Amino acid sequence: MSNVPRAARKAVARFFPFVLYFRRGDGLIQPYDIRAEDRFGIFVGPAPLVFLKPERGGTIDGPAGAYRRLAAQICGRCGCAAAVSANPADAACDLQAEIETVTEAAGPFGEIVFVGVSEGALAGAQQGWQIPALRRMLLINAPLMAGWHETRRGIERFRGEQAHFLCGTGDPSWQYFGILQHIHSPVCRYSYIAGADHRFTGMERRLADAVVDWIRDV
Repeated sequence: MSNVPRAARKAVARFFPFVLYFRRGDGLIQPYDIRAEDRFGIFVGPAPLVFLKPERGGTIDGPAGAYRRLAAQICGRCGCAAAVSANPADAACDLQAEIETVTEAAGPFGEIVFVGVSEGALAGAQQGWQIPALRRMLLINAPLMAGWHETRRGIERFRGEQAHFLCGTGDPSWQYFGILQHIHSPVCRYSYIAGADHRFTGMERRLADAVVDWIRDV
């Protein structure tokens, strides 16, 4: 996956978290430390691993580098490892297998924090309960109208600390947001950002700050 020896990557992750912080600029799009073709992009750092899954058809870079920039900010501002996994439109998502691949490349990590966007959020909601190391999930603009029963069952089975739904009031799912009260789980949380559309157009910094603040509460 990378021409950087694994032992060297682990040394960086363990001993230089502050170097990692100063490498990540808010306005810059840094290259990934590890890049596996177009499937995974990883910024090396200590645990926990923040695993980002974009929308259906989403790439590891994202529109105008949005996901790579967000992962770099998470790594730098939170002092932890961050990875983005592509979500090809023509392939099914096996979240557990993807996290294992990233962990093998840059880990091990005792704890995983999941951030999913749109269909990526659905993958976390429906499959996250199968991953024991998954501690918390932030589910952004999940299309609640799709696979609702699988989403509800997945959250009710989740044994981590928190499954948090975040929705923009301009997103199509906002009209269904009230249905979340029917999830019977003590770890289910939900909040919204007023005026944000499905892609948080013009509010990218607001979203990044919300994600970073949520991770820092881990």
